[in-house]
Amino acid sequence: MVVYIDILFAVNLILNYFILLAVSILLKRKDKRLRILAGAAFGALYSLFIFYPQLTYLYSIFVKIIASVIIVLITFKCSNIKTFAKLIMFFYLISFLFGGIIFAVWLFVSPPGMLVHNGVLYIDISPVLLILAGAGCYIIIAIASRLLNKSRFTSGIYSVNIEMFGISVRLDAMLDTGNSLCDTITGAPVIVVEYAVVEKLIPIKLRNTFKKGFIENPDAFEAVGWGGRLHMIPYGSVGDTGGLLPAFRPDRLTIKQKDKNVEVTDVLVAVCGKRLSGDGKYAALLNPMLTDS
Repeated sequence: MVVYIDILFAVNLILNYFILLAVSILLKRKDKRLRILAGAAFGALYSLFIFYPQLTYLYSIFVKIIASVIIVLITFKCSNIKTFAKLIMFFYLISFLFGGIIFAVWLFVSPPGMLVHNGVLYIDISPVLLILAGAGCYIIIAIASRLLNKSRFTSGIYSVNIEMFGISVRLDAMLDTGNSLCDTITGAPVIVVEYAVVEKLIPIKLRNTFKKGFIENPDAFEAVGWGGRLHMIPYGSVGDTGGLLPAFRPDRLTIKQKDKNVEVTDVLVAVCGKRLSGDGKYAALLNPMLTDS
């Protein structure tokens, strides 16, 4: 078969682009399309060496792993090792899925002009069909993602609104079955929220208390009308020595459950100075006692 380098590059560019796009969509990320295209282009360039016998070492397992790591680093912004591990895992899973589909087509249908070698796909296809195939892949991914994300939302992610003195913030909270925090005195369940999200609800004179986790001036709470609102919640977790989280009793807290807003009257909002989600999908951990699921 005569292999045209431009078609080889274009086919693998589009295939890589939709694999990376699928990873981004399924993980509910907001990655820049230009970075996705750059990662796909690197993968397509890598595929061009397939027909150079003297460079067969470039298709060893070790080099393929290095190439996939580079693709992920080019495409996605990784804030920590955990996020990177999740991205690389999904990249391999989706790649294997696409690869399985391609191999099945090649094995059972064997269309003319199609060649699979060393994991690289070549199809002698017209530009119009290539664009239509790409558009079809995008539609399938978008529909699958919407169905998956809808299921994930109803099972684990809730929209929460917190109000204090007429000021409110809305945030996404993950239902954390491991969050059993309650106030030791009143027994009220606790929702853990990132400080940055609720900062505007807290008076300026009290922000250091909630940001740093210790009380600097107890009298300041009475001065700004927060007398009796402050609670210190003891916590502990695996790999963490634990400590105290400053918490406040909001004027109003509502949770969207099954297409309706449910107001929770007996609840405390504990403020955490750390980020709770490495990829920013949620900014709070919801106590299971606060939901009807």
